[in-house]
Amino acid sequence: SRLVQQTPMRLANLNVVLSSLNRQHRGHMADRHKHMAYSNQHNYTVHSDVLKNNIEKLFSSHNVLTD
Repeated sequence: SRLVQQTPMRLANLNVVLSSLNRQHRGHMADRHKHMAYSNQHNYTVHSDVLKNNIEKLFSSHNVLTD
């Protein structure tokens, strides 16, 4: 019966630990997602600039661009 008395306390402690871990994890994931969103935006911007330059070079080398 001593074990039975201890169990609710252990469960309560476990719940505290788990909810604390969950909060940390959520915060960490939120930070990671913010960082990933920033990187993706940055990569997209860089790539679209590179792409634009390449297309312009391609067109100008073929003399397709006219004023």
